[in-house]
Amino acid sequence: MKQKNYVIGYCGLFFFFLSTMAYAQLPYDNTAVSEEEFSLFEGSGIVNFKPHGIELTTGANQTNGVFLEEVIFASERGFILGFDYLMTGVGGNSTDRGANGIALVLFDASVKDLKIGSKTAGLGYSYSNAVNTNQAVPGFTKGFLSIGLDLYGDSKNRKKLDNEFRNGIEIPSKQNNHITVRGQGDKLEGYPVYISQSVTNIEERYKLNLHTGEYTQNFETPDPNGFRFKLRENNISNELDLNASFGHPSYRRVIVSLLPAKKLHDIGFYLNVDMIYGNKTSRIINSFFIPSEDMIKYQEASSTTANVLKEKWISTPALFKVGFTATTGTIYQKQIIRNIKINLPFAPIVKDVEAPNACIDHTTTIDVLMNSIGFDTNKYVGGQDIASLGSNEHLDPFSFQFLTLVDSELRNTLEPYVAMTEAGRYEYSPITKQVVFIPKNGMTSTEDTIYFSIKNKRKVIGGTDLGGEQYRSEGAKIKLNFTHTCNSIIMVNGSAL
Repeated sequence: MKQKNYVIGYCGLFFFFLSTMAYAQLPYDNTAVSEEEFSLFEGSGIVNFKPHGIELTTGANQTNGVFLEEVIFASERGFILGFDYLMTGVGGNSTDRGANGIALVLFDASVKDLKIGSKTAGLGYSYSNAVNTNQAVPGFTKGFLSIGLDLYGDSKNRKKLDNEFRNGIEIPSKQNNHITVRGQGDKLEGYPVYISQSVTNIEERYKLNLHTGEYTQNFETPDPNGFRFKLRENNISNELDLNASFGHPSYRRVIVSLLPAKKLHDIGFYLNVDMIYGNKTSRIINSFFIPSEDMIKYQEASSTTANVLKEKWISTPALFKVGFTATTGTIYQKQIIRNIKINLPFAPIVKDVEAPNACIDHTTTIDVLMNSIGFDTNKYVGGQDIASLGSNEHLDPFSFQFLTLVDSELRNTLEPYVAMTEAGRYEYSPITKQVVFIPKNGMTSTEDTIYFSIKNKRKVIGGTDLGGEQYRSEGAKIKLNFTHTCNSIIMVNGSAL
C-alpha cells in the first residue's frame, strides 16, 4: 500500500494549490479491488484485497481499517459518498450472533500518524476508557464523523464495564441493526452519538439535542414510506452471496451526503444517509444538522456508571480524508467494502438511458439528457430532495463527454462527442442534445453499452464555479437492445423499390 503523506498548509498559495488539486480529483471512483490507493491506519491488522473488494475482517477479535491516501477534499463544499458493503460468512445476524460492524470515518486531512480507535463496539472509531487506565484505548485520531453500520447493536450504547466504558445512549434492552452516527472527538473524550436509527424498526431511533445534551426519540420519521431490512441478509454461515449486486437480496449500498447549508443563523451541514437494499432505496438519516463551529453539550462517561454533562467545541477541518474501519469480537464474519464513489453535491445528476428496441441495421437516436439535471446553486435546505433544486436547463450541453469501460474503470474517449464500440459508432450533438448510434455493417450484437458524463453551466458563487471540472457528473449508462431488423424496405435515392 502507498505510504505517501501530504503536509497540509492553511495559508497562501500552497493551500490554494492543494485545495485545487483536491477538487480536481472529483468525481472519484474506485472498485476497491486493489491496494494501490489505500493505506492502513496505524494499529490496524492486515486487510485483504480481493476481486470482490476489500475484506476488512475475516476472523475473530479484529480491528482493521484503511483510508484513501490521496483523496483530499474541502469541507466547505461537502460531499456525496457511496459504497457497497457486504457482511457474510461465519457469524449470522440473529439476536445473539453477529460481528460488530463497519464504519465510514471522516477525519482531518492535515493529521499524520492516524491511529484506529477502539475494538468491537467502538467500530474502530470511538474510545474505550477503563478503571485501569493502562487498559484504556483512545478513539480515532482527530476524528470528525463516523457513520457506523452496527450489526450487533452496541456501538450506540453507554458502555458500563470495569475494563471498558464509554459515552452513549442509555438503553435498557438489546437493539441490533442500527445506523449510528458519532461526532468529533480525540483520545479518551468526545465522539458523542449524534443520532442512531434502527433499520428493522423505524420507530427505534434516538437523536442528541446539541444544546441540552439529552436524547430524544420524538422526531420526524426519516422516510415517510417506511423501511424494514437487516444490515446483513445472509443468516447462514456461507458465502454464497459474496458477489451480490443490485437486485440480489444481500446487496447493500450506503450513500452519505454531507450538504453545505445554513440553519437559522448557523452555518454547517445537513447529513443524509440513504441505503439501497436489494432493489429498494430508503432514507435512514434525514437532515441531521451539524454546525461548522459551535459549542455542543453531551453526556460524557466519567466512570463506569457516572456521567457528566460536558460542553465541547466542535470545529470542522478545512480539508477531509475518508476511510473505512471494521471490528469483530468472538463471533466474526467477512466484512467487505467495494465500489466507492465520491462526488460534490450539486454536480449534475445523470440518469441511465436505455433503448429497448434498437434497430440492428439502422441508426438509433437517443435523447440522452432527457432525465438528467444540473444545478445553479450550492446551498441545501434541510428536508429537501436535492434533485428538486436542479433543472435540465442548468446542464452545459457542450461539456458532454463519452466514456468507455476499460479494466473496470470509466475513461474518457479521445473525442468527447464520438465513441466507437464493436457494435458501431456513437455521435453526440450539443445542439440537439441527442446521441445517434450508427451500427457497423453486418453487426450481430444483441446489446451494446457506452457511458457519458456532463457538467453544469458556468456559474460562480463565492469563488466556486459550479461549471468547473470538479463538478462533473458521475458516469451514466447508454444501453441499446437490438431486437429487430429495420431495413426491410430498400431505399434508392430516397425512393422505395
